[in-house]
Amino acid sequence: SIEAFPIFDRIFIIIGTTGGEILAFDLPGSLSRLQGIWSDLSTEWTQLGSYQGHQMGANTMCGYVLSTEMMGGSNRTATIAVLTGGDDQALCMGRVVVCQSDSCGPLHLRGKPLVQITPEASFSAIKKVSHLQLHGNHFLLSVGYSQQLCLWSIKDSDHKNGVLQVISRVPVDLGDVNSMTVCELSKDSLDCWVAVCGMGVEIFRLID
Repeated sequence: SIEAFPIFDRIFIIIGTTGGEILAFDLPGSLSRLQGIWSDLSTEWTQLGSYQGHQMGANTMCGYVLSTEMMGGSNRTATIAVLTGGDDQALCMGRVVVCQSDSCGPLHLRGKPLVQITPEASFSAIKKVSHLQLHGNHFLLSVGYSQQLCLWSIKDSDHKNGVLQVISRVPVDLGDVNSMTVCELSKDSLDCWVAVCGMGVEIFRLID
């Protein structure tokens, strides 16, 4: 699994491996700069760091930028929440802080990512997670081989990482569930269509 986020003038990339690791990379954020290094991309494609999110395959991930901050001069930082689901039936939340020391330079990890694991979040492998946001509140949808669509709230805690709390679970009447997409209908309320794919497609409407 792979996700990318625009951070300042860079592209922050996270990759989940079959061993459950979450790897972080970055690339220039403009097409012209990417074209300029395309013939020698390996010199820019360097790993920033990694953390162990799952005991086995990290199948799916999503994330969002929590905050950005100017640190004085050209130094700036961004805090990113990375949410992953794995073959180990767990959900993992990693809080990653990246910094940039000049406006044209690469990103660097600042400190170790803060990792919070929710074991047994599903009865089987989790195949897809999606993030939702409403009025500053964050939610997570997860689905997988257990044939349950789960809605989680992400609550703040004293250790400055989120804590997942399940709000509802509904059965999915499909075999071999492997994907999901979400279409938000409103920015003022929790109202969206959720399409779950497997041996067919099942559509849900999520309303607050």
